Amino acid sequence: MPHLTAERLISELGGTLELVPMELAGGDVAPITSSDVSRPGLVLAGFTEGFQDDHVQVLGEQELVYLASLSEGERRAAISRLCGKQTPCIVVAGGSQAPNELLE
Repeated sequence: MPHLTAERLISELGGTLELVPMELAGGDVAPITSSDVSRPGLVLAGFTEGFQDDHVQVLGEQELVYLASLSEGERRAAISRLCGKQTPCIVVAGGSQAPNELLE
């Protein structure tokens, strides 16, 4: 059975889950290997101990408001902590706009 990737998740369940791809990495991407999801507020704030970067990461309203409160440099650093080598995908919930730094 092929690995579940963000691209496959969107193609197979995007309509049902109302997923809209912002950017698909393509190429060599980390597969989704866990059904667990994380709300990475503490990671964005700098506490990375125990961070599970192999989980689907969900940014809700609180995380997005927090990111918007940061300077551009702080926002880039926070997003850099979030985007690990094993991060299979990041979901921006509630129809919110993803920060430009995340899309980059």
